[in-house]
Amino acid sequence: MSTVVLKKLTLANCTPEGIANIIKDKKKVKDLNYRAFLYLLKTSGSSEDKTTFLAILRNLTFVVALFDKDCEEVFNEIANIEWEKQSENFRMIVKQFLVSLISSQPFYTNKVIDRAIKNLSLVDETDEIVVHETNLELLQFVSENMPTYMKFTQQKVLSNFPHKSRPLLDHQAYVTNILKLGNLIPSYFNEIIMTIIEKLVKMDVDVSRSPFAADKDELFFI
Repeated sequence: MSTVVLKKLTLANCTPEGIANIIKDKKKVKDLNYRAFLYLLKTSGSSEDKTTFLAILRNLTFVVALFDKDCEEVFNEIANIEWEKQSENFRMIVKQFLVSLISSQPFYTNKVIDRAIKNLSLVDETDEIVVHETNLELLQFVSENMPTYMKFTQQKVLSNFPHKSRPLLDHQAYVTNILKLGNLIPSYFNEIIMTIIEKLVKMDVDVSRSPFAADKDELFFI
């Protein structure tokens, strides 16, 4: 792929119609523009000024019907952005895109669930616990509109629980957020409580068996 080709693709090429043509060209194995599009998405997403990225994301929302498994790289570029640390407007646009995406293409639902849960232990720049409303609202949308995915959600909540070696603050942030999730999805609240108890008991047992058992109270908040 030529660097010259990458430089030719700009925001002006990324209207809804332009993106639709890029995706269709990819399906015809003419994917130079698609690669250039991925490059633009990645560089604009990593830039301090995310105006271009947000404009592309808004336009992507109009063409989610064209997203099949071959467009997974586009989703991955969006998922790589820590939207939890961005502005409220940024998070709103991300949520609108992801809701449109899974409503049109259920294939991406597991990926959205996994991404939403994975970062629930993130804290802000001042090490304060943050309730990640966007992620929780995405999970609430799935529970209300795609209840068959709740089993997968439960599995991911359990498997993403912070490891015992992670800082105390990570555990507190994760528990705070999954308790909030239980409030948003009342039918899931008891399952959340059982998950927390199960993980804390397991950590307590693991630490008690370790050579550093005397220090366990410094690590956990049991």
